[in-house]
Amino acid sequence: MKVVYLDQNKWIDVARAFHGKAVDTDLKAAFADIRRFSQREAAVFPLSWVHYLETAKNKNHERRKRLGTAMWELSRGHTMASYRAIVRFELESALAKRFPGVVPRDFRLVSRGVAYAFDERYDYRIPEELRRRLPAGAVEGLEGELQKVLEKAVITGEGPGGIRMPSPNFTQPNESFKRHLKPLPKRDSLLPPGKREDFLHAIALDDITGPVNEALDFHGLSWERDLEPLGREGLTALVQDMPSRRTEIHMHRQIIKNPGLKPKDNDLEDWGGLGPATAHCDVVVCEKHFASLLRRDGFQTNARVITDVRDLPEVLEELL
Repeated sequence: MKVVYLDQNKWIDVARAFHGKAVDTDLKAAFADIRRFSQREAAVFPLSWVHYLETAKNKNHERRKRLGTAMWELSRGHTMASYRAIVRFELESALAKRFPGVVPRDFRLVSRGVAYAFDERYDYRIPEELRRRLPAGAVEGLEGELQKVLEKAVITGEGPGGIRMPSPNFTQPNESFKRHLKPLPKRDSLLPPGKREDFLHAIALDDITGPVNEALDFHGLSWERDLEPLGREGLTALVQDMPSRRTEIHMHRQIIKNPGLKPKDNDLEDWGGLGPATAHCDVVVCEKHFASLLRRDGFQTNARVITDVRDLPEVLEELL
């Protein structure tokens, strides 16, 4: 089964076809094929934490509901591992090459449920008082069905009885990321040429300080005793062994090399969702701007990166 990651704007294209609103006959035909791939489980279209946040930000309830319904139906409740979980797996795999005692924890790129997309755990449980009144064989099935109702409500924004979920404001993290990107070309220009690659690797490592510290603690390692002795070359190699870090270094390098590029409001979502997806999924469908940045300097991604949903059926046929 191939894992396909759709950028948020591509989900909008798919939703238009899903609801019969597409006038483009090629898009309608492509969607019919895409739906068949999903139904026969030849391909899976998981939702990431980015999809949940971007969909929730839509203040037009009906649009959010229509988009969320298409996402729910095509994804079939599948979700992609969180950014943190992906980084943790990559890091533990890289550490295992250097420290024989490190055994990476179990990892699945795709599972089910919104909690998985956010590296949380949540299973709906019927209140204990009510559980005691129900037949023992009915409890598990009922909980499963109620879990599905709640899962769908999270992405569509509408719960049982037409209850509407609020649209939260997530602008602060986006603004912080834009402030991070904007001065990078100038900061890089002040460094000696021999230090510029070190600068990029330091950014990539600093960005995952939390997962690094957690993994080191879990496996009984430490920065001072175990990582620092690796030295500059060893730490660089460690970062390079992490696919999502390689992608982030490449993207930062493009920002530095092209100071005319202006940080966008959705850069955080693009980097946080598309970056890991291009490193681990089979196909990624995204906007031309991001695809262009990825392809520069001959950079290679694990995923086949395309920019038009209408091309997806043909690509999947090639891969299957």
